[in-house]
Amino acid sequence: MLNMLASTLNCAYDADGIWSCAETRVLEMATSGSIEPEVGLAIFGGVLAMIGVWITIFIVIGLLIWVPWVIGAWKVMTKAGEAGWKALIPIYNMIIFLKMAGLSPWWVLGIFVSPLNTFVAFYMNIKLAEKFGKGAGYGVLMAFFEPIMYLVLGFGSAQYNKNAGSGDNLFGSPTPAPAPNPNEDYAKKMEIYNAEYAKYEENMKKYNEEMAKKDAKEADGKSVKKTAKKDSGKGKE
Repeated sequence: MLNMLASTLNCAYDADGIWSCAETRVLEMATSGSIEPEVGLAIFGGVLAMIGVWITIFIVIGLLIWVPWVIGAWKVMTKAGEAGWKALIPIYNMIIFLKMAGLSPWWVLGIFVSPLNTFVAFYMNIKLAEKFGKGAGYGVLMAFFEPIMYLVLGFGSAQYNKNAGSGDNLFGSPTPAPAPNPNEDYAKKMEIYNAEYAKYEENMKKYNEEMAKKDAKEADGKSVKKTAKKDSGKGKE
């Protein structure tokens, strides 16, 4: 792609071994009088327009790749309990994915070394796929087609399980996620039940206290009325 861009802009080394492009040479020719200034400016404007077209193409292609990837990565992170906005920050999002994949964050240093960065990308995606119950083939597809596969993984039914896979073990075979323990489920249900029953007892205690206060007030009111009637009867006598 860079060679194509250089060819389009007519970039090359001159006789002195200096790299220059068409717009630079056109300006030099126009200022030196080799060509008419109007012609030089027209050629220079055309070259700038071509540069603008190529920059626009690069930006559009980048957005078409980056935006779907961010949406998919956001959803994948939220499934693992991570904040989705972390997908927006370069390098930091890689650290989060390494953490999700059960790998050391130090693996992120590999992205700065070629061809180690390619290995890190494939290895991380394979380990990440294991955490969602997927095989190594799925992880390879994630590395090749990240925008599409991250969307599929993020919006699909696959759920994240940090205990799945072989962890930070380069040659380890994936281990299935542990089966749910019915005793643990029962204990959790009993814990919830006991907490709810404790709240019920507390509410009943408050209710009985309120009712006792109300009854006491009513009893005091009745005794006051009886005393008042007795006093009024003695007054009549």
